[in-house]
Amino acid sequence: MTNLQVTQAWAAGKDGHSLNLHSIAGKLYSYGLCIGMWRDGLPVVFNYTAHDDGNPFGHKVSSGGFQSKTTSCHVGLARRVGYCFQKED
Repeated sequence: MTNLQVTQAWAAGKDGHSLNLHSIAGKLYSYGLCIGMWRDGLPVVFNYTAHDDGNPFGHKVSSGGFQSKTTSCHVGLARRVGYCFQKED
């Protein structure tokens, strides 16, 4: 699968994998870092990029901490199919 196909599978509630991105049991992982999960019926993406962001609901989403350029790219792909929110522990 391509990385985009993995994010699309995740958004559809399915498992998928590529070299460094995979979805399993509703969670999306870049390498071993969980960058997304389903929350309250929505695919939620965590902002592991270098910059603050926002979402369509008007929430400011602070950077969760830059991890790597590849993880930032994975987050960008996931944002095409999910909604960016703060990570809650």
